[in-house]
Amino acid sequence: MKAVAVALCLGLLGGCGGGSPNPEAPDDSDELYEDDPVEQTAANDKAGPADEAEDEAPTSSEGGGAATPEDMKEILQLVINDEALDPYLHLEEPGRFPLQISGSDLPSGIELVKNTQPVKVVPEPDSKQAPVLVFTSIDATSSVARIKYRYDVEGVRGSATVKKLEGRWQLSNSRVSEY
Repeated sequence: MKAVAVALCLGLLGGCGGGSPNPEAPDDSDELYEDDPVEQTAANDKAGPADEAEDEAPTSSEGGGAATPEDMKEILQLVINDEALDPYLHLEEPGRFPLQISGSDLPSGIELVKNTQPVKVVPEPDSKQAPVLVFTSIDATSSVARIKYRYDVEGVRGSATVKKLEGRWQLSNSRVSEY
């Protein structure tokens, strides 16, 4: 009788003890990828299963749908206002203010503001000496965006992950590195 009770308790604990929900929890949470910025995606491409897990995690939390024009405005505004990028912009230098941006993925008619002045959208520069922040990749859905950019005049590249949490877009991760 005691053996049956122990077996029954163990069976109930095993079934209800959270054995299967815990392994699924990381797949349901995009938090695992907060410290995995866009730059590291290329490294994960070689890993195989890790790449598949990264592809699946944002999809499960996206809720479907593309980013709206208003979403794109908020996302890009957060990126250009990123404190990690500010030291490289040198907006106090001649020809750098107002900020100029370019990129083939930029939505047409986007209106952004940097330091009280409208940002200028310009064609991609021919020279690496032109002070233009070039968005090289914008991958945005209704809940997460991954952005890559470069600022050749200062020799930097950057990436940012922006997430919609509780109805508000928030910069969840960014990285700027010199090259």
